[in-house]
Amino acid sequence: MKRITLMTLCSMVLLLSVPVTGFAQEKGHIELKSIAEIELETTDDKGERVWVRSPAEKAFPGDEIIFTTTYTNISEERADNVAITNPIPEQITYRADSAEGQGAVVTFSVDGGRTFDKPENLRVTGEDGRERPARPSEYTHIRWLLQGALPPGREGTVSFRGIIK
Repeated sequence: MKRITLMTLCSMVLLLSVPVTGFAQEKGHIELKSIAEIELETTDDKGERVWVRSPAEKAFPGDEIIFTTTYTNISEERADNVAITNPIPEQITYRADSAEGQGAVVTFSVDGGRTFDKPENLRVTGEDGRERPARPSEYTHIRWLLQGALPPGREGTVSFRGIIK
């Protein structure tokens, strides 16, 4: 079984340190920090089962990784039209319906990040040459478009889950 090491996961996280588009990018308003984590089931002091996140130092095919990007407006001006675009690492299959981002519209790409749309509108050409709906495993990028302006000093997070191939 092939193991994915911390170095490989760090490389994946670096891929997620992605461009911020629009006004925010031009002015250098947004700082991004990305982490990769796994969830482990454990018991708390009361003996109850709880899920705890920890850095994904080692992972194996079939393991689920949580990729989280924290964004912060580090300027003294509001940031408008903020879009955060994350490539899905080649070694990862996107887990359907796992992209989250409060106050953001989430879209996906199946063409290497050239175009984005909602899942129900994404189409690919199958092996038989016919066009069909895209599967989550065929997504190449995720984009979160923040709704409204991001005030100075404000931060938030966007995330998605993926399964190691």
